Amino acid sequence: MQSPYSEIIRHRVLFQNWPITYLASRTRPLGHPILARGQSGSTVMVRNRTSDQDTYREIFSDPGYASTLELIHKLTVGGRIVDLGANAGFFTLRCLLENPHVQVTAYEPMAENAESWRINLALNGLSDRATLHVAAVDAAPGPSKTFYTNSGHSSASFHYGYGEETSVQVEGVNEALAGIDGRIALLKIDIEGAEFEVIPAINPSNWKRIDAIAIEIHGRENLDGEDLKKAILAQGFRLADDHPLCQLFIR
Repeated sequence: MQSPYSEIIRHRVLFQNWPITYLASRTRPLGHPILARGQSGSTVMVRNRTSDQDTYREIFSDPGYASTLELIHKLTVGGRIVDLGANAGFFTLRCLLENPHVQVTAYEPMAENAESWRINLALNGLSDRATLHVAAVDAAPGPSKTFYTNSGHSSASFHYGYGEETSVQVEGVNEALAGIDGRIALLKIDIEGAEFEVIPAINPSNWKRIDAIAIEIHGRENLDGEDLKKAILAQGFRLADDHPLCQLFIR
């Protein structure tokens, strides 16, 4: 557990109203919604003692997504971003704040996260520029599948077999991408290990429509992230940023 001083510093770095968010984090129960005013000027709802604060920090403060955000900033009118593994909506929100001309199509299977996604966009008046599908994306469509969740953590996975179990709807990656008209300026993938099935499953016609990929590669037993990078490079991309958190591939 971090010391109170370390926690205060974390809140001060992230939030303008840090005295309020820090006090709430120490006194409110697990999952209690806390309204935070980010240093960027955005307003967000974070759930107390969950991974929301860490996810927000990764997107809004840490350097892992810096190159991806630079790319988003340069996109032209009508640029379409696809957010696979949208979680509480922080990446979707950052995209819309970074560039007023882009639209986002997001996928998030967890109902609680989907509700947070809706709240965070509504708090910033951006709901009309993004669409959310409450479903997981996997290699192929099919019946609902078991997701493993962990109390206090807002992400979940098909592949990490610990914690609580829940059933989620599943959509195939090619069906998800085929439902989006035109080019895909950026495909963001943060799907907790399912990337090892999803990337090889993308068909040639969909690969041709993708201009850039930002991906978080998670550890899976007996699977090598370097092989996944090679599979993306083989589709005509080059590695623009090999940050440990998020790798960016562009044409």
